[in-house]
Amino acid sequence: MKTKFLLSAGVGLAVVAVLAIGFIDGNERKATPSQGTSVSSSPSPQESREPTPQLDPRTGDLLKAALAETERTRRQELLKQWAETIASEQMADLLSRMDSMVSNGQALEVRQVLLSSWIQRDKLGMATWFGNRNAVDALHAESRDLLVKALMEGKPGESLSWMEKSLSESERQELYGPFFRQWTNSDPVAAAARLRQLSEASPAKAAVWESLIAQVAGQWATTDLSGALAWTKALPDGTAKAQALMQVSYQWAKRDPQAAALYAAQQKDPALFDAVAGTWAGIDPRGAAAWAYGLPAGEGRNTAITTTTTVWAQTDPKAAAAYVAGLSTEDAKNQGKLVIASAWAYQDPAAAAKWVDQFPEGTIRGLALEQVASTWAQDNSDEASQWLQRLPKGLSRDVAVGAFCKVIDATDPDVSFKWAETISDTAIRNQKLESAAASWLATNPSAARQSIIQSSLPENIKQQLMADVPQKGN
Repeated sequence: MKTKFLLSAGVGLAVVAVLAIGFIDGNERKATPSQGTSVSSSPSPQESREPTPQLDPRTGDLLKAALAETERTRRQELLKQWAETIASEQMADLLSRMDSMVSNGQALEVRQVLLSSWIQRDKLGMATWFGNRNAVDALHAESRDLLVKALMEGKPGESLSWMEKSLSESERQELYGPFFRQWTNSDPVAAAARLRQLSEASPAKAAVWESLIAQVAGQWATTDLSGALAWTKALPDGTAKAQALMQVSYQWAKRDPQAAALYAAQQKDPALFDAVAGTWAGIDPRGAAAWAYGLPAGEGRNTAITTTTTVWAQTDPKAAAAYVAGLSTEDAKNQGKLVIASAWAYQDPAAAAKWVDQFPEGTIRGLALEQVASTWAQDNSDEASQWLQRLPKGLSRDVAVGAFCKVIDATDPDVSFKWAETISDTAIRNQKLESAAASWLATNPSAARQSIIQSSLPENIKQQLMADVPQKGN
């Protein structure tokens, strides 16, 4: 008969019983390989079995005492003693079953003690098991973090050499990110130098190194901007350097936005303009806007204006609108208006619509109304339709209605069809009617057919739309 331990109320459950089953009474179970091969609770007779090392007879008592202990330090000591009685070959099986054995409040603590004990005794076995796990769950994250912590407790350079020699590529990929981030915190110069060596030695893995280099540069810049910037500038031209510069620029713009902006202009890299503009606008939107709108024409200027104005409009759209209204050139005003209309509509479409309604009839009004209509329809199509009813007839209203129809075509094709009929511009009206009709025929062909016949669509389009209706059924 399998041995069971009764725990006091509050400690709860047959934790020890489950853990002890198959061990203390000498029952044999299939050993769990160190690489984490899953173990079936009911192996077939055809499976080969290897005897699992029996647990120390003290196992049940130690875990029982640990889980009953309320004082954390003492409980940790008892759990460590218990973990030492578990063979490395048994760790994977116990970890995979822990959540079903131990209450939520206890499982995390027990898992971490088991993982730490496994790492100390069999780092390679634990790392191999970790690398072979397919599940991305809490246990995966805990295992990764504890393994990286153990690697960082020694000399990082030696630990990295061990990883390169002992672990598979997939296992290393899992650990590189957190490992280099922690190393950068303690010694950014050494971490960055070693990372560059690795990237130059394995150019085939460029995508991996590019991401890591950017992370290290950005993290380094939070504590030593000049050092991170100097290292990043010294990188060979390419994607890695561009991504690293962008990460450094975020930190640079926080401390000295003018200098960061000047460097971005020298590099003529839109990504740098975006990084600087976004950060600067979050700190000083008026200063960032003055810089962005004052740049010479080009992709960098467009990027800076869009990013700066968007960030400003997200926090204070009225101030951003007032600033744009005071610009000296119509091109700059128009660009700013469209950016503000888009950003403002996401926050308060009614307010954005009221602002745009002040624009004179023309292309800019139409484009701005189009953005408001599209955003508002996605958020609340009923409110958007009420607003559309109040718009005066004209090309800008047609464009707004067209944007509204495009959003609701898939969900309310009958409503979209009716709205499309109110469009004055023939080309826009036919396009929106045809689109709504196709969606409507797919969901309710009998109702759609009658409306299509009575619509203002050209006869040839009506015939094309309904050609396949009999095959789709009524």
